[in-house]
Amino acid sequence: FCQEFLEMGELRVPCSLRLTEETQSTPVRLYALRVLEHHAREGRPDVSGGEGLLFKRSLMGLMLNGTRHILEEEACIKEALVRALLRLIQCNWPRRWPGLLDELRELCHKGASRCELAMLTLLRLSEEREPGLARALRLHVPGVLGLVHGLLQDSVQGHLFLKTRDTPPLQIQVHCRMIAAAIATLARYVKLAPAELLAANHFQLLEPLWFLLADGDLRLEAAECLLAALKRAAKIPHCKPLLGLLEDVAAQYVLRVPSRVAAEGLTERSYSFLRKQCQLLCVFGEQLCRAMDAHGAEDMPSTFGKYLDSLLAFTAHSSHYLSHLTQSTWKKLFSHKHLSQNRLLLTVLPRYLLATKTNLMTVCFPSKNCSRSCAYSHFDFLTDEDFHVFLKSFRKEQRQVLRLACRLYPNTCFRKASEFLKHQLLSSVDSVPIHSLTLDGFHCTPTSTYHQWEAVTFFINIIVETFSKNLQKQNLSVNVGIELLQRLLSFKTKDPLILACVPKNICTLLPFLNLKNEWLPQVLNKLLEIIEELKAPKPQALKSGRRDACSCVNRICRDQAQLLLPNFVILFNHIKQLLCNELLQLTLMEKSTLTEAMVILINHLKDYHRQKVFLEELMAPVSSLWLSNEMQKVFAEPDALVHYVCADLRTTNTVVESDMDLNSSEIIHCVATILGVLRWTCPADVETAKTGGFVDEVMSSGKPRYRNPCAEQILKLLDNVLVLINTQNMLYLPEIMSKMGKKYGEVLGLPSVANSSNLDLPQPLLDIYDPPEYKTALEKNQGFFCTLYASCFSILGYGASSLKRDFYSINSLVARLLGSAFINLENIPNYRLLSIVHNFMKPLVDSCPPEYYATFLSPIMRTFLPFLHTRLTHDWNIIEQKNL
Repeated sequence: FCQEFLEMGELRVPCSLRLTEETQSTPVRLYALRVLEHHAREGRPDVSGGEGLLFKRSLMGLMLNGTRHILEEEACIKEALVRALLRLIQCNWPRRWPGLLDELRELCHKGASRCELAMLTLLRLSEEREPGLARALRLHVPGVLGLVHGLLQDSVQGHLFLKTRDTPPLQIQVHCRMIAAAIATLARYVKLAPAELLAANHFQLLEPLWFLLADGDLRLEAAECLLAALKRAAKIPHCKPLLGLLEDVAAQYVLRVPSRVAAEGLTERSYSFLRKQCQLLCVFGEQLCRAMDAHGAEDMPSTFGKYLDSLLAFTAHSSHYLSHLTQSTWKKLFSHKHLSQNRLLLTVLPRYLLATKTNLMTVCFPSKNCSRSCAYSHFDFLTDEDFHVFLKSFRKEQRQVLRLACRLYPNTCFRKASEFLKHQLLSSVDSVPIHSLTLDGFHCTPTSTYHQWEAVTFFINIIVETFSKNLQKQNLSVNVGIELLQRLLSFKTKDPLILACVPKNICTLLPFLNLKNEWLPQVLNKLLEIIEELKAPKPQALKSGRRDACSCVNRICRDQAQLLLPNFVILFNHIKQLLCNELLQLTLMEKSTLTEAMVILINHLKDYHRQKVFLEELMAPVSSLWLSNEMQKVFAEPDALVHYVCADLRTTNTVVESDMDLNSSEIIHCVATILGVLRWTCPADVETAKTGGFVDEVMSSGKPRYRNPCAEQILKLLDNVLVLINTQNMLYLPEIMSKMGKKYGEVLGLPSVANSSNLDLPQPLLDIYDPPEYKTALEKNQGFFCTLYASCFSILGYGASSLKRDFYSINSLVARLLGSAFINLENIPNYRLLSIVHNFMKPLVDSCPPEYYATFLSPIMRTFLPFLHTRLTHDWNIIEQKNL
């Protein structure tokens, strides 16, 4: 029946008009309007006369009298009626219907319902993509904007007047609905209008919207429209018209602090308005910077102080997202040639620093419900992972702005940072008793105090890092820095999470210690105490704290080695004791860092025989394990190595994972220690080297030939390194791969964490307080094999550059390298070949003495370079085929 009705010809229009009457049901009216739309689209009636003119009058009659009250009529009916009229406009305007805008303007004066329909018609008209219609519309944009502006000016004044009287709520709703339709239309047309047209007569077109920013019912729509208009107007080459708004009535509405809105309660609509208002402020800030670039400081608005107050209010807001929006504006202000020197900006700087510190203290994931900030996070982020990705970017922005602020006003920033740290040291309270920490059930929940410490640590790290670049010994700030160090040394807490923040702060303040080193022994003792206190670190925060303490010890040994030498033996024995203490469960990185610290100190002894003795003592546990019968069996066969690190198991359990972690950590620790010891350098001064016994002989060229105190220890371990490299290359043999199965192939792959890092992709969290790390047995094995392969070739590379002739003169080393490092290369993937090229071949070639070119380098190059050429040619052909 419906299809027959569409094909009725002359009768379908009058029948449809009867069916659109208000007495009919909504589905019937909707169907009738769709028939009228079909008639306009297929029949393309000419409205200049005849049936087309009658059809146009019928549709305009429906616009005038064919709908119910504005609050009662269904939205689908309005849309269907507008679509029918739009189809008629498409085939007649403007050539055959030049008076369309006049008819719509007249319709706007016939009541709220007709006005809403007229605005909806203009809105849908702007969305049409037909080229001819789009060109005509662009020519008539000024007329449309004039129509909408006139309507808004009258309606807004009437609406605000009604709000001051005891007006029935329904009447207010009628005005809101009509004005909202007009604003939506205006927001669409400002995107089509030339920027100069929007700025004409001091932005007169936007004037009604400023008043609506104070209206709770329409402020969101007004803010959205203003934002679209000002972004469009920002394309004007000169920015004076836009800045003039800050001197006008608009200022009292734009420069509103968000607390006024927050006092009304948190709703999605009110929060959306805050976001738009914040974006408005940022647009003004961007244009202010442009104007100052073009015209200098004479164009500074008198309301600049109020502008900064408003911007600061958004920065200090509980919403992380609102604070994030303001960071780009602060960055522009602090880096601007003229504005950065403005006294008003200096005045608000301490408040900005306080707001940033307060914001850093609130880490509110959407899954939590511990503060008002969490409620805002519910609106902004779907998951904790989304929030984590955002937070990482947000912290980066804050770091950049703080650095800029510190470069401009270093003394002010450092003074505030020191005040924050002093206050935190005085106000911290213990939240977790020490006896609640156990090895198996680690009770360690972050508290508000911990988040405060974390924020202050982040803050002072940025400020001091920037401030300390221009430190001088007589600078009064040095005394403040030393005072902060003293307070940290005397600080006591039973909360392990707070204690974990102390090493980071001490490490940050080390530049002051370099200028006044009287407190060096106390600092070193404090760090070693913290390493011992933070036992069995399960949460990542504690791992970071102990790692920071080890890094700080390493840094002190590097920068203050000469001052530590008188107590070298005591310090050496203390650190060696830490390395051997199984209860501490030091991680691989911590052991490597402390070992490297000892190697650095040993290097400053400048005595070949003493260094050799201490290096032998330091290497003894590693040598014993590396040369043990068990390890030799593990390194000799691919099956034994895979089984030893549990990479051949398809299912995992707690016991298996524990064995896997322990066994793989032993191997990696040995490799890392060998690498740490190899990073030895001879004294730069030849006379010092001769006095210390480092010069073995003086060659005919007059250059000294140095000897390395670790050479004997390293050369003993080199055989097993080559065996291990050979076994790792054998892992890729086709028969081994097929025997082990598909799961084994995944174990030898590149870790997903490494892939994500290369592509700069966010990584999932294990816990909301922990950074990404290897978390499954597969990923742990992937990380192990990747690290082991790269480290073994690094040992060969460092061996060549550190041991020099002791390395190149090893008997039959070339043959052993060709039989281990360069076998089965055709089956080894490219990501493993990178380790051979970067970690081994480059230092091998760079460090090779000329007399070993023919006997050492040539045989290796004759084997490796042809293979490398073949592999690169094959890969390049694949790339070219893909491009085709």
